Amino acid sequence: KDKEGNLLRKKARWGDPTQHCLVELAATEIFADMLHLSTYDRQDFAIAALVHDAQKRPEIEKLRGVKDPEMVERVYKESKQFLLDHGVSPRVVELTGRVAHTSLPDFATLETDGGLKLKDIPLVDMAMHYLDDITRGTDLVTFDERIDYLESVAATRYPYNDEGKAIWGGRTFFQAQREIGHMIEEKLAQVAGINNSKELPKIIRDRLFEKINHTCM
Repeated sequence: KDKEGNLLRKKARWGDPTQHCLVELAATEIFADMLHLSTYDRQDFAIAALVHDAQKRPEIEKLRGVKDPEMVERVYKESKQFLLDHGVSPRVVELTGRVAHTSLPDFATLETDGGLKLKDIPLVDMAMHYLDDITRGTDLVTFDERIDYLESVAATRYPYNDEGKAIWGGRTFFQAQREIGHMIEEKLAQVAGINNSKELPKIIRDRLFEKINHTCM
């Protein structure tokens, strides 16, 4: 924490994604405890959180102004290959791909009636997706705060957002991410024994601060 009590720097920018990854890494231990993850899942979760944005700067440069979802997917595949080439296990690389709107097909399907249905996938995969969705810069925020921010800058930073309508039944990518994310949030809260799923980010954040304070004593 900094002297004002914030996680790392108060206003971190993507010029230093390492700090963002370190915050997610710290949160994985708290979140894994809440979800009662196995030893192997905990380890994979932690490493994935640490390296998931290792190629963030090159991704930003390559995708600036790009509207083609296929190009976006291609760039993310290159990032995965970068991790594999540097010795990261295939399972951890798979987990790093469970973040952002491009991972939504891993979590849900579009039903014939236009609704969305959550798939039955490993809990740690859901945890990875959700943790990245609530980590904005170097702080943990509510799920809706994060998606609100993404939608507020979509016009300039994510011009491909509207392309999601053809994939998700008229929903933009971020609209689909919000709806599917809430479904994931409810599932994770249920496993963690939390009645109000929207309180999940605050609980993770508070427990992380408690651990930091205890460690620093």
